[in-house]
Amino acid sequence: MAHNDLPARESEPPVETIASRLEATDAVPVAGAILETSSDDIVQQCGHPAAALAALRIAWRRTERGEIDLENACSRLDGDLEVDPATAAHAEAMLEYDICSPAPDEEIRALRRAIVAVHEILAAIETDRTNAPRLSRSVLADVDPSLAALADRPVDRIDEAELRAHLRRLEADLELARLGVELYAAVREE
Repeated sequence: MAHNDLPARESEPPVETIASRLEATDAVPVAGAILETSSDDIVQQCGHPAAALAALRIAWRRTERGEIDLENACSRLDGDLEVDPATAAHAEAMLEYDICSPAPDEEIRALRRAIVAVHEILAAIETDRTNAPRLSRSVLADVDPSLAALADRPVDRIDEAELRAHLRRLEADLELARLGVELYAAVREE
């Protein structure tokens, strides 16, 4: 994989410009990392606007924000930024092939369930409830047996700081699972 070390030419719109027009600025760090870690050939073959749009669409999906409709996006960029939907789709396929895949859907769902369970336990602690919420043991055991053991304690005996540390780790694990290893590392470097 070649890194895109060349600065963008003046005439090439930055990812931020396209993201702003599509109201997708939250995805800029991930989209930028996608372009930085992918082959220069993609930008050369498809053009910077198409590659940037493709990177934004991938970033939007991988950060669990949904889908950016390709046809709608291309029409919204119409004017001084001409992006052919077929070229953007080709760039997207090339970028997806070039970057690391996300974790399987089941792993992502398991992490999400565990995060929800930890939030429920924290809510019980914060409201001074004596009984923990009824959770399936496998919700936490599938993700982290030590977390499951911690959650098995009576609510008043659960160390809230330790549980919050587990929550931060689970949230980072979820981000890693959704982005893929290489992309996660690239986003964290920035």
